Amino acid sequence: MTGSIGQWYLQLRSRWQALQARPEIALLAVVPIEAPGPPEGQLLPEEQDRRDRYRFDRDRNAYAHGRLLVRWLLMGDGETRSFSVGENGKPFLPGSAEFNISHGAGLVAVLFSRAGAVGVDVEALAKMKRHENLHDMVCHPNERQWIEEQGADKGREAFLKCWTRKEALLKATGQGILNDLPSLNTCLDDDMPDTHLASGHRLRDMALPFDGVGCAIAIPEGVRDVELACLDLD
Repeated sequence: MTGSIGQWYLQLRSRWQALQARPEIALLAVVPIEAPGPPEGQLLPEEQDRRDRYRFDRDRNAYAHGRLLVRWLLMGDGETRSFSVGENGKPFLPGSAEFNISHGAGLVAVLFSRAGAVGVDVEALAKMKRHENLHDMVCHPNERQWIEEQGADKGREAFLKCWTRKEALLKATGQGILNDLPSLNTCLDDDMPDTHLASGHRLRDMALPFDGVGCAIAIPEGVRDVELACLDLD
């Protein structure tokens, strides 16, 4: 690990510790999957087994990065507690801050909050090439209308916004993918920084410093701001 990358991880931990008394601020950490993990990070044996069951290196690296980032910020040095799993398969650490992990577009994103359950989704724009075929299965009528109004040139970006918002919200609420995604309206025409929903969560589109990437987060009402920390390998 180069000194600059190791320093980034140390600064990330310091930033999170500085937010200990400020639950109204969440932290979103984003790391390329090819980057080294946190200093002295190590998976538990059962996590190593699960990692090794993934077919592709990118998926193995993404799984390891997510777990190691959570340990780096939420556990003390040398602490190796196991993750617990909720009813819908969402991992958590009893007695610790809330977190949610997403990986896509060659990135791993982990959202941390002390104010309640959160969700994050990061996806590659390139995956949305045939988004028109998914409108009936995914989009609320209002969402579909808004996406179609954006025109052919911006249709992929519009659908990406819809998809990441829905994923983030469903992960925050622990529902996973609903059987009836079109029943969920994420108010795509709302240009405010936060879109308020009946679930008590607010949606925010996050601009990441990487090309061809979409990211959205779902945060509880108690969160008023989100700090962004991205590891840049350039």
